Amino acid sequence: MPDIVTSIEFIADLPLYKNEKPYQVLVSAAEYDSSVTTNNLKFEKRDSVLIRDVREQKEPFDLNEVGFTILNHQTSVSEIKTNEEVAEYRSETQTYLKKLLDVECVYTFDVKLRDNGADLGRVINLRDDTVPDRPAKGAHVDVSRAAGPRIIGHHLPRELMAKYAKRGYRFRIMNTWRSLLPILEDMPLAYCDYRTVDKNDLIACDRVIPTRVGENYYLRYNPAQQWYWLEHMTPEEPVLFVSYDSAPGDQARFCPHVPFPNPRASPTACKRRSVETRSIIISKED
Repeated sequence: MPDIVTSIEFIADLPLYKNEKPYQVLVSAAEYDSSVTTNNLKFEKRDSVLIRDVREQKEPFDLNEVGFTILNHQTSVSEIKTNEEVAEYRSETQTYLKKLLDVECVYTFDVKLRDNGADLGRVINLRDDTVPDRPAKGAHVDVSRAAGPRIIGHHLPRELMAKYAKRGYRFRIMNTWRSLLPILEDMPLAYCDYRTVDKNDLIACDRVIPTRVGENYYLRYNPAQQWYWLEHMTPEEPVLFVSYDSAPGDQARFCPHVPFPNPRASPTACKRRSVETRSIIISKED
């Protein structure tokens, strides 16, 4: 059966976090100092976590209910290695999501390449979108509720902010995640059904970069969580998931996700290569 049992990393439930907020300082090579502590994050690996295959589910996954959905889209950008190709992929994503979601505006502000086989050292390059990062650690949500408005205010161009930052508009932040391999086996991504997430298991974490302080959530383990993946994911099957939603209501407001070791991966499988985007989605309120 395509459903698998494997391990997932969650933030540890430490007494430390009752008095000290989790934090992570992201620095580039020029700022890195090995004598300075850059985070207080501790993760714990939970074994025997069931991850169900989306392909085996009878009903399609509704973005507004579970927080993620599988798309059918072939990118026209054959390689994403140069700044020009990154910009082309960003523009393509904006155009595609605007049509798909039938919204007023989409502004894609981030394109992130990841490569599990690259020799990247201990720091990341914060100034070059063409340099890949490794798969992220720990089950997490990219944007906290408090950070959503700050991210939108920082990234949305002034003319769009003047046009849409008023009563009557809904702002969301959504991610796309796409394999850059014909078949992805190494370190695929798992997605947690929003309806199964206890809000008390979301732990806010400061993400500090040289220009500003952001905030995301890490997820504590809870056996009630239901996880899903897409076995043998192809580049034509990107995943769209929610990271933030300004609108009130019971709809999915975020989607915890995490890379995990695939026990079915071939010993000769290529190391994961993927591309993800983050976009501000603006629509009229219902």
